[in-house]
Amino acid sequence: MFDVNSVMKIISEYKHNFKEIDKEEIYKWKAVKCFQDNWNENNPDFPSMLELSLGKAFNLLASQNYFPKSMICEMAKKDPHAVKSMFLALFDELQPVIERVENFINNAEKLRLKYGGGAWKSHYQTPNSVSVYLFFRYPDKYYIFKYQKFKNISIKINNSNIPKKGVIQDIQKYFDMCNEILQIVKSDDELLNMSKERLKSDDYDDKDYHILTEDIVLFGSKQKEILPAEPLPHTDIGNPPGNNESKWLYSKEKFLNEVYMPIEEYDSLVSLLEHKRHII
Repeated sequence: MFDVNSVMKIISEYKHNFKEIDKEEIYKWKAVKCFQDNWNENNPDFPSMLELSLGKAFNLLASQNYFPKSMICEMAKKDPHAVKSMFLALFDELQPVIERVENFINNAEKLRLKYGGGAWKSHYQTPNSVSVYLFFRYPDKYYIFKYQKFKNISIKINNSNIPKKGVIQDIQKYFDMCNEILQIVKSDDELLNMSKERLKSDDYDDKDYHILTEDIVLFGSKQKEILPAEPLPHTDIGNPPGNNESKWLYSKEKFLNEVYMPIEEYDSLVSLLEHKRHII
């Protein structure tokens, strides 16, 4: 359980910043479409098919000192049958998801030891990267698990399930939380229309809005805490409501006497505050 109002505030901010967010995050819809279009477990050239399927994953599967895509593709070249079997087992929906994730990671370690020759210091297959594979394969069911993201959003929305680092069972708790948030997302017609209207032919249609929900969770996890806004005075700060001088420490004159700022910049600052309520 979590605070629904906190989630709704995050969604409101997401809509307010939608154009900027879309420019940065639309690649996730393209990455899922790329995987859906190219994944074919019966392709005789499994390594090439795998690399093509993951071709638009970008920072979802690669970042500084973290290379799960490169590593799993390299393992596929060394042992196509083994890696294919790993993915088939991971995508077997008849088995518990936590068990599938654990087995995938354990089998990646076996391949690292078998083929790495001491040069492969890590296989980089983590709960995060394995959840990406699930997200790509079943985008209408799964989300992208990441411990810090889960922890941050849980704190923001007062989620009752705060994750613990290294506990793989938290993957299911993350999925459960996202499914609850999904129901709130689906109740916002304006948000759904905004998301649908920006999608192009090379974007996954996301008919069940799982990618959108994942994007909102990511956005919320990165938001800085915003303190409750104090009621703002009239633009003419020199004449506060009630003319109570003792409660209004910074009139326009006092502020300009204490702070080196041209009067034009002061007026711009006041105008900005009236719209944003806070400045960082």
